[in-house]
Amino acid sequence: PSGSSKSLYALRLVKQGGFVGSFYWNAHYANEAVTAVDYALSYFDPNTEIQGSRYERIARCLREHRYLLVLDGCERLLRKGEHRGEGISYSVTFRRLLSVFADPRSQSTVVLASRLWPADLDLLQRERKGKPLVRRVSAPRAEARDLLKGELFAPLLELGYCQELDLGLRKELRRRLE
Repeated sequence: PSGSSKSLYALRLVKQGGFVGSFYWNAHYANEAVTAVDYALSYFDPNTEIQGSRYERIARCLREHRYLLVLDGCERLLRKGEHRGEGISYSVTFRRLLSVFADPRSQSTVVLASRLWPADLDLLQRERKGKPLVRRVSAPRAEARDLLKGELFAPLLELGYCQELDLGLRKELRRRLE
């Protein structure tokens, strides 16, 4: 939901490290999927050593390296779906990217910070008929004391995607509570 500090904690996750490289993009418009991927590729493959379409290139980057890719504001790339809290991709471009992000061969972590769950991921899961490819982390409007315990990113910690929540972040939250 709005106001749960998704952007703040996504940025903190990027700064923590533990990955070969990290990239953060905050989407502002429904047509930004291509721009986001092009910018990510300029970081992950700056010399254009990987050949192919932007989709093939980003897929290979995510498969061959342990990157962190954060797309914040993903609800702007979705239109409301038939179920509350869900959205469907506005564009074929973003749907193709979701397919790349959900590739089980990926060594990377992709965080989609959004007020809406991309229902396309559920469709992709059913098409693949395999074990879950993505983990959905829902955060209600977070209280600072809950964030101190690291509950917002606890699932990422459990899966070994980052070492521990930044001590500076905890101190900052503790200060705000006082």
